[in-house]
Amino acid sequence: MVVGESAGTLKYYQNTGTTSNPTYEAKTGDDNPFNGIDAGYSAKPTLADIDGDGDLDLVVGKYDGTLKYYYNQQPSSVDGQAQTPTATNSWTLSDIPAGQSAFKAGDVISLTLTMSETLKLNNTTGSKVVIAGKDFVLDKTASTTAGDKKLVFKYSVQAGDSIAATDFDIDNPTSDITLNNITDVAGNAPVFTADRVVLTTTKLEYIEKTGSGNNPFEGIDVGNASAPTLADIDGDGDLDLVVGEENHTLKYYQNTGTTSNPAYEAKTGGSNPFNGINAGFFPKPTLADIDGDGDLDLVVGENDGTLKYYQNTGTTSNPAYEAKTGDSNPFDGIDVRDFSSPSLADIDGDGDLDLVVGEFYGTLKYYQNTGTTSNPAYEVKTGDSNPFNGIDVGYYSTPTLADIDGDGDLDLVVGESAGTLKYYQNTGTTSNPAYEAKTGDDNPFNGIDVGYSAKPTLADIDGDGDLDLVVGKYDGTLKYYYNQQPSSVDGQAPTPTATNSWTLSNIPAGQSAFKTGDVISLTLTMSETLKLNNTTGSKVVIAGKDFVLDKTASTTAGDKKLVFKYSVQAGDSIAATDFDIDNPTSDITLNNITDVAGNAPVFTADRVVLAKVEYIEKIGSGNNPFNGIDVGGYSTPILADIDGDGDLDLVVGEGNGTLKYYQNTGTTSSPAYEAKTGGSNPFNGINAGFSPNQP
Repeated sequence: MVVGESAGTLKYYQNTGTTSNPTYEAKTGDDNPFNGIDAGYSAKPTLADIDGDGDLDLVVGKYDGTLKYYYNQQPSSVDGQAQTPTATNSWTLSDIPAGQSAFKAGDVISLTLTMSETLKLNNTTGSKVVIAGKDFVLDKTASTTAGDKKLVFKYSVQAGDSIAATDFDIDNPTSDITLNNITDVAGNAPVFTADRVVLTTTKLEYIEKTGSGNNPFEGIDVGNASAPTLADIDGDGDLDLVVGEENHTLKYYQNTGTTSNPAYEAKTGGSNPFNGINAGFFPKPTLADIDGDGDLDLVVGENDGTLKYYQNTGTTSNPAYEAKTGDSNPFDGIDVRDFSSPSLADIDGDGDLDLVVGEFYGTLKYYQNTGTTSNPAYEVKTGDSNPFNGIDVGYYSTPTLADIDGDGDLDLVVGESAGTLKYYQNTGTTSNPAYEAKTGDDNPFNGIDVGYSAKPTLADIDGDGDLDLVVGKYDGTLKYYYNQQPSSVDGQAPTPTATNSWTLSNIPAGQSAFKTGDVISLTLTMSETLKLNNTTGSKVVIAGKDFVLDKTASTTAGDKKLVFKYSVQAGDSIAATDFDIDNPTSDITLNNITDVAGNAPVFTADRVVLAKVEYIEKIGSGNNPFNGIDVGGYSTPILADIDGDGDLDLVVGEGNGTLKYYQNTGTTSSPAYEAKTGGSNPFNGINAGFSPNQP
């Protein structure tokens, strides 16, 4: 509500209630968009779209009979963004009760969903999430108590129930998630931008599996110093097992089961593609495509500190390993002194495989691949050039790299002589990693102890989409730890923030508009941290003009911001109405811009309004279509389409009780008001009394 008063100013009262039960709260200072407007005496305001740009402009009648006109500089703020689950930790599951390994009959499981915006919960009857055919029903009271962005669903476990970790994975949110009469404060219903929703806990927990029914590695014993690695050796799509052992050989166990229910069968003689390989004392194998031909080659660390290389000269399904030495071995010359333990991964984010090697004294050596994917060349990096510099686990460091925390970069797990596992989280990026030691509850491997000389490897053993753990022991056996919950998966695409997603740089001081040579900056704020790779061609098109992404300015502005710039050219004309994108798909181009999980941005609204409410007074005949109108005293205006031609005409009450009529002979966007009298004034002869209120 806007109220004019005798002193000539305008009071603004915001409705903080609802459409059916309004509550008006006075706003002052910068919170009052009409702050600073003063019509002199007896202000009588009315609001209408004078310039046809889709927003409300302001006309104020004055005591002296004239009218003041204030145009709305930008379109009004529009919330066209539907609320979505938060980018990370959107779903959380209540903990299993203390002393139990699983939920049991009578336990209540709570599933909490955190959305990106404040929610309004009306009649939510029927709202639920379906997990493994069981209804987790919305608890409205618990949701309200949890917070204004949270929804809490509950299920009471029944006798005979079975819900596996893999069941907390919704393949079809449209049918499995029902949210009735739940919106944001603007009335937008929730949107799930991913086709698949993975419900995860915030903490990874590795639980040891023992016994033949639970541990597929039960019964495997290679003698001493088992060093396992898992890969698809026979090309059938599941993970097979290769284990180094103390006495120079590599044992091969073919997976004769499935990806989710593996069964490992020892293969010997001609059935073992590693048969005959003398891998040295205490061999530690790893498999990767070293020569870029699409199959798995073999690299083996051994007790003398060097690395042996065996090229796969066979195929993906029928490998044959041939020893390469001298210049044919890209690892020739590498020597870490004693007990080399290699791991291959893309450490610097350039698309090829770099090398990390553990050694007897507990440190990690780093060799950057300065060659290519098919012709690698390994160069040792030391000091600050080695991201693993300073890491020391004591003795017998055995590294493995994987994305443990689900943020899209490689974290580090290191086995050591005492039998425990050290965890180093990558707090840097994919191309510039920084490793920070995590201990206690922050280490998901805390409490694991295999006795002596732990040699870890990570892979999805049970086919549920997360990384499980296999650890070799000095006694030659293997320990298996399954990941109790699915790894954190970010399936939510980044979207513009719910409010103030687009901001426009200010007009330079002393100017009424941008002029030739000025640079206009348009900043977009997204809901998640962004990764900007080769962003060439990224732009926003406004009035046919390319606002080009400035990658450097974007990075400087913040990790969720994109800054687009345009340099004004002679003859340019960009109206406020142009800052309204009717087709984001064609007018917004974002190349190679994703969140950390690789999801591309999504605009959930069909129309994007770039908005800022600011009223700027327009004066003079060229700017104010009401210039020259003077009804004598106590002018009280209102605008409406009187003659039915589609534009707004003007009616003004004045001090003597009569009504003046000014027909718009211009257009909706460029009005021109012409006084009509006598029979041409449909209000002729009406006398509403002294100083009539708004007609």
